[in-house]
Amino acid sequence: MKSDVFKQIIGHKSILNFLRQSIMADKISHCYVFAGLKSVGKKTVAKHFIQSVVCEKGDQAPCNSCVNCRNFVKDIYPDFYQIDLLEGKKNISIEQIRKAISEFEQSSFSGGYKIALINNAHLLSLSASNALLKTLEEPSGKSLIILITEYLTKLPVTIKSRSQIVNFNLVGEEDILEQFLKSGIDKDLASEIAAISQGRPGAAIKYIKNRRLLNSHKQTVNELLDLFNCSINERFAYFEKKFAVKKTFQEKIFLAEEILDKLLFLSRDLLLVRSCGLPCISYDFVIDKIKELGKEYSQLKFIEFIDCINKAKNYLRSNANPLLVMENLVLSM
Repeated sequence: MKSDVFKQIIGHKSILNFLRQSIMADKISHCYVFAGLKSVGKKTVAKHFIQSVVCEKGDQAPCNSCVNCRNFVKDIYPDFYQIDLLEGKKNISIEQIRKAISEFEQSSFSGGYKIALINNAHLLSLSASNALLKTLEEPSGKSLIILITEYLTKLPVTIKSRSQIVNFNLVGEEDILEQFLKSGIDKDLASEIAAISQGRPGAAIKYIKNRRLLNSHKQTVNELLDLFNCSINERFAYFEKKFAVKKTFQEKIFLAEEILDKLLFLSRDLLLVRSCGLPCISYDFVIDKIKELGKEYSQLKFIEFIDCINKAKNYLRSNANPLLVMENLVLSM
């Protein structure tokens, strides 16, 4: 029996079933929007879905042995185009979209689908969005476009209305742990990373593959906890140093998003310990610090801080200065 590579994906069973059924019934939409948090598995599922579509066997999952499958895995499949934000740019440009559109207008090399994957689709410029919209309004032949975004609300309504929206939720910690244990990963390490990854399989896999990244993550969490007991000037100095090493505006945006995510889960842990004394928290490796800090603040304080973090996330989505956003947030710590 052919191996189903969808089973290698952690979680998202309902989404995988939906995509399988679309392939089997030959009812593939012209455009999909895969929306959800960073590292939750959107791109992984998209790549497997695309490979399933181009597979010569025409089954619900790629065979990994036909020419199309092998070429796709090697990133040389001629009818697939991936669009990413170019280094140093704030937006995906109209030129990038026009180039993809011109390729779509050509005949397929394989006689099958022409496929485009657009990462960070919320960063499409206005002109790029309009150019893409025209293609969605007048699709040519067998074409498939997948937009990947963390911020569904930032996509134009006109694009969303012409797309199949697929929302990705966080994956259960037990699903991540089960997959890691099946892969032979040490139980204690697997349990720690399953908790730290906070329902994001992509993050969990990165930590498994790169222990230095895991240690860096844990160090940052410790530093952020310590900030609660620092002066305002010390907090400002900390973030100025953090952002000084990032050169481009987009790099600073990504850094701010990562820090806000850590602060959000830290605040959740603090609130849980403060209100319920629950031991089941994401950052168990700093449980002693969390318990101590939980005694110093009220539940209301943590709830208010979580609200401030969510507001900071909205400011970033509006392209506010990342450092100023963080400096404004620490006034609420």
